[in-house]
Amino acid sequence: MKRIVAPTFLAAWLIACLGLLWAADEPTNKPPEQPAEQQKAARPKFRSFRGTIKAFDKTAMTLTVEGEQAETFHLTSQTRIWKEGQPATLDALTAGEMVRGAARQGAEGRWEAMSLYLGKPVLRKAPPAQKDEPKKQGQPQAK
Repeated sequence: MKRIVAPTFLAAWLIACLGLLWAADEPTNKPPEQPAEQQKAARPKFRSFRGTIKAFDKTAMTLTVEGEQAETFHLTSQTRIWKEGQPATLDALTAGEMVRGAARQGAEGRWEAMSLYLGKPVLRKAPPAQKDEPKKQGQPQAK
């Protein structure tokens, strides 16, 4: 019985010491965790939109889009404008034209347009398929 008690006591003591050493390695000054509501609020929101241009104010850099409901988007220096598959400028924004794009919600809560696509969607053409020459029977093909 004495042969079992001493090694068991020694093993328990070693495990307790290793646990204390392991706990001492972890930093004690962890930053406080934010509540889930604040974490969600910290991430920017993104959305797409579609409609027709109701108005464009070049001085305020705002674009009002009339779709399911009228919405105003702010244009920034990062806003990319495309018309018929080609880059365009602010001069291409005219009332009554179809527009679609993507926007993100800025820090002040206003929606900023990231990209604007004017006109009807452009279908991309597939590259032309390469036609192989007809295979001649009886001749080996070069590799």
